[in-house]
Parts: sequence; structure tokens; C-alpha cells
Amino acid sequence: MHAMQTRPHFAFHKTPGKFSGRLLLAAVSVVLLFQADLLADEKKAYVFEATILRSLKVDVGDLELFLFSLEGIVNRSGPRLILANKEDGLWFHSWSRASEKWMEYLKERKGFTFVRLNSLEELIDTFKQDFAGLVMYDDRPEKSSTRLVAATLAGLENLLPVGARLAALAPISQFPVKRDLRHKFDDGDYLEPYRWALRELMPRCDKTIACNLAIPSWSTYIDYPVMRRAFCFSLNHQELVDAGGGEYLRKEQINDHERKTWKVGREGCITTDGGETIDLYKIRNELPLAQEIYKQLTAPAYIFGVGRPNEMQYTAEMSKGGHSYICSQFSNLSFFSKIPVAKTAFRQDFHRAENKRLGPKYYIAFVTSDGDAPKLAQTFYAGHWFDPSRGAAPITWTINPKFAEWFPVFFEYYYATATQNDYFMCAANGAGSPVINLMPDVPQFARASAQACTKAGLYYADIQCSDAQSFSLYAHNAPGIRGFTNCLFFNLDPPVWFVDHCPPWATYSALWYWKKNTPLELKADIQRVLDKKEPPYFLIVYPDFPAGNAGANWKNPDLPRRIPTLWKNTVALLDSSRYEAVTIDAFFDLIKQAYRFRFATTSIEAAAGTSAKLSATIRNFTENRAPGGRVSVTLPPGLLVGDGSGLGFPDIAPGDSAVVRIPVAIAADARPGAYVVRATIVHGRDTVCATQTILVAARS
Repeated sequence: MHAMQTRPHFAFHKTPGKFSGRLLLAAVSVVLLFQADLLADEKKAYVFEATILRSLKVDVGDLELFLFSLEGIVNRSGPRLILANKEDGLWFHSWSRASEKWMEYLKERKGFTFVRLNSLEELIDTFKQDFAGLVMYDDRPEKSSTRLVAATLAGLENLLPVGARLAALAPISQFPVKRDLRHKFDDGDYLEPYRWALRELMPRCDKTIACNLAIPSWSTYIDYPVMRRAFCFSLNHQELVDAGGGEYLRKEQINDHERKTWKVGREGCITTDGGETIDLYKIRNELPLAQEIYKQLTAPAYIFGVGRPNEMQYTAEMSKGGHSYICSQFSNLSFFSKIPVAKTAFRQDFHRAENKRLGPKYYIAFVTSDGDAPKLAQTFYAGHWFDPSRGAAPITWTINPKFAEWFPVFFEYYYATATQNDYFMCAANGAGSPVINLMPDVPQFARASAQACTKAGLYYADIQCSDAQSFSLYAHNAPGIRGFTNCLFFNLDPPVWFVDHCPPWATYSALWYWKKNTPLELKADIQRVLDKKEPPYFLIVYPDFPAGNAGANWKNPDLPRRIPTLWKNTVALLDSSRYEAVTIDAFFDLIKQAYRFRFATTSIEAAAGTSAKLSATIRNFTENRAPGGRVSVTLPPGLLVGDGSGLGFPDIAPGDSAVVRIPVAIAADARPGAYVVRATIVHGRDTVCATQTILVAARS
């Protein structure tokens, strides 16, 4: 039974004597009993197994749009409905046991009860009071844009979106048709329904969120946008320009800093969408309309869904509008968004920071990929969270900090079940994953991301960007972030970048989206990419989620998920005197130890009888001003310090650095060989040393 939305009002009159006390006690008891019943009712949710509807012989795309819009409307008032799908379910999913595991957790930890609905009739009858009627879209393929306009109306007016076949079914036909989009746009092209929706519906939508479907018939993730009253659309973001002579220029973003342009003929503009042949240039030059939608949203808005022609081009266009990409592919986010939690802000109290001492080792952070997408947090990291080996070796899990606001139960669950060897960091690129250097206001997005990280208890962030200037803008406007990674391939060497007095940016991710099978393969690849690197050195391993079992991809959801086992066994194969696995917080603490006083190179060459100019950088990673001082230099016989005027250094502001230059004279009779220069400073409470080797050659 649906929980009541109002509470009873009790009026009390002053009456002397014991009777008034008994009356008050009785009334309070009634209130408490009522509230207990209300809370119990609020924790009753319904489960609907969507595969029941296969027998209806209705198009799967029609069923998805109907069901997920219905779910979004129903869950607006609380976590009341979850749509389950079996192994052979109607829609794309990553790990078929995820819904089952969430329901177990909610039963055991939050007192939920789940009631199964066994037919479309039961589903409709249970929630019929939530629906104001129907919105009918046009079933014709050339008018499939009306489906997304219907979804927008579903969120705005609590209408169930249906085509003619669904509208004719008995449980649905009881509702009046409140909006009829059939033939409404016969005089316009495919895009006319969106133009109408921009004028008539966008002013009523939540302008901080929108939803784009890759194709109009794939709406498995639309429940949360419908619940939030988002503007919904399905537009191809490729750019086509008429070059004349029957040829067209196709322009696409291929990474964060490069665009590709090539000529295509008319046949290159033809595509197939659900059996419909579409001439993209003639009737669907859709990018200008997508850009207009982005102009009308409030930046930074969050665009749920996936898009065409590819992820980079799609994300690039929304980023130019100032918005962020949420790669949402699965259902039930509306349900998760309403689950009550005890906290509104989170801390990683389960993890105790370790005070590791820097040594001559290769330090490796194993960082999981794709945490910006809800699909990972929603499916227990595609099942890997339940690997019995989790906790045996340090793993850093990425997660979108906005989930602390939108789906706080994810943070509540993971922080409650994590081990000392688990750690969480902000996934690419903060509050969602836009293309950073294409955004018109990077500081604005960085501030929004930092605020979300503070709420989520995240102190390190993955910024996948090849542009140092954009990174600097981001980092300087992201207070509270202590270090950044770049888990893609843009910058491979050196392992750590220091840009414009920003926190360290660890960029050596030579093993990005690693997806092989065995610990022996991973060990070999680690040793290969670290070959000839001088320790201490810092490597990020960024695995794809099929890693350890290449068959365990999204299309084979029930194969074993064993990334923690893969990593534990890999660590066991590595020589612990040379390699050390660490979580990302320890990784950055060691980076700061390694780089707070460091020579520019590990070795230089010089001839006997000449001089060498050594350069060392002192960095202040603290939040306080570091006092200046002088560098003490210890040299082996055969080397002498030249003019020592450059050995002093000034006070260093937080996040800043100073360079000292050490001139070294090499005796004419110095024997060929390696000479180690040792420099020492007092840095805060510590004495910090740095060494450089001079490879002396015989005098020519």
C-alpha cells in the first residue's frame, strides 16, 4: 500500500489532573504507532520481472520506454519499484546478480520487504494512482523522435508513453490519452518534434540534467532522467558539411585535442537504425539541434546516456556547451536515488593511511577503470567486489563523486564493506567525464567537482587531459584534491608532472585498459614497461573490467569476476624488494617524498678537467610556508664544489618550488668512473637527501 503523504493532526486541550496525562500519553502512542506503520510502509518495495512481458509480442523498445518511464514516475515519491531482469532479460546488463544482491542488502541492513508483481495487470493496478494518463507517440520509424518527446512529457506530466499496440492492452487502455503526438508533426521533418519540445517543454524541465539515447528504441536507463523531469532526446552528434559535387565532409573529434575530417559520398551518409535506412545528411543533420539543447541547459548540466557517432565526438559537443557526460546504461537508478541513508557526507574511515618510507623501488597503483559510469557502482563493480581475494592486495577503486548526492546508498554500502586495502578516488574527470580542455569554463566545472569530492570523501582525482594549461586551470580551482592521475595514454614519461605549482600529476599509465588473462602476463607487462627506469619510479596499472577473464565482458555477465585475485597473484609474483603495490593515497605520499628534493636527472656525463652544472628542485608540498636555507653538498675525492653562491634557497610558498644550482669542478686527474654527489637540506622537521651520479670520462 502506498504510504500516505500527510500526517494526522492532533489537538490537545488543557485539562487538569491525571486524565490529561493519560490522554497525552495515549495520543503520543497513537502518533508513534502511526509513524512506525508509515516507516514500515515506506520500506516496502515492489519487484517486477520484466521478462514476463515477452508473451505480449510487443516490440522490446516499446516495452522498455513504457517500463522505465513508469518506474521513474513511481519512484519519484520513494524507492517503491525495482525492475529485475533474468539472465535472458529484455535489456543490456553487466552482472545479472546485481539486483538480487542489492535486495539482499536492503532486506538485511535497512529492513526492506519486497513484494513481487507477477503480471502487467498487477503492476498497473499497484501504481495506477501515480499516472495522469497516456502520451501516445508516433509508431512510424521516420517519426521515432516523438518517442523521446513522449519521455519528456512522461516526466513532466506523469504520463505513460505508449504506441498504438501498448495503448490497446486492457490494463493500459483504462487511462485517458492526455497527449497525442501521432500526426502532430506530419508537416515537419524528423527533427520538428524536438524543436517543438525545446519551445514548449524545455522551460519546464530540470535544466541541470538531460538524457540522450544512442538510438530512439534503446531506453534502458531513462527511469532516472524521467524521475528528474529531464529533457530527453536521441541525436547523432556527427558533423556533416556539403562539399558540393555529391560529396560531404564528415568531421569528428577523435581524442581530446584532435579532430579528423574526411570526404564521404552520399553512401557514406547512409546508416541503418532499427531496420530503417536513414540519409543522415538529407533529413538528420542533427548536430545543430543538439548544440541548441546544450545552450538551453544550465552549465554544468549532466547528460545521461550514450551517443553517436562515437563516444568522443558525442562527449566533445556537450563539453563545448559546458556540460558533463554520465555514461549511464542500466535501469533502476531512480530506485537507488531514493534509498534512505544515515549520512549526507562520507569519509573513508575504513582506510588507515600508512606512513611508508621511500626506498629504491617501483611503486605500483592498481586503479580500476570506468568508475565515472553508474554501471560500475550499481553492479558491485561488475561483480568484482565479491571476489574473496579483495583486501589481500591494495586496490584503488574509482567512483563518480556526484553519486554521493544522487545515489548516496552506493557510498554508504562500499564504505561500510571496504577493507583496509581498498581505497576510493574520484573517477575521470571529476563530476562526470567531459573533455576538459573543450569546456568553456574549466574553473566552474573544477569547483563543482571539488565540492562533490568533499562530500564523497575523495582526495585524489583522475584528470584525463593532454593539455597542461587546462589541467592547471582545473587543479587551481579544485581545493581539497591532493593529487591527480592521468590514467590514459597522453603523457607516458616522466611518471610525474609538476604544472604551474599544482599538486602532483601522476601520468605513467603505460598499462591502460589492460585486459589480458593471467598474473604471469601482467607481471611480464609491468616488468617490460619499467625496464631501464630508475627507481624510485611510479606506475599506474589501469585494468579493463574483463581483465583476468577476457570472456567476462558485458555480453557474458555470469563468468567469474576476479580482478582482486588477478592483482593479488601478480603481486605475489613480483620481487617485493624491488616492487611494491600501494593504494593511491600512499602512492602520492611516496611521490611527494621522492620529489620534494630531487636532481633534474639521475646521472650526467662529464670529462676530467671540466665542470658540471647540477640542478636540483626543492618542492613544498605542505600547506605552510617552508623556510629557506642552504644546500649542503658532499663530494667524493676528485670533485670540488665551484662557486657556492647558488646553494642558498628562499622561503617556499605552499605548492611552490625553488631551484638550486650546484657547480661541480672535476679534477684533471680524476679517474674515469661513476662519482656520486650527495646533497642535503633541512625540509621542515626532516633532513632530506638527493643524489646524482656524474659519469666521468678520461680527459681528451
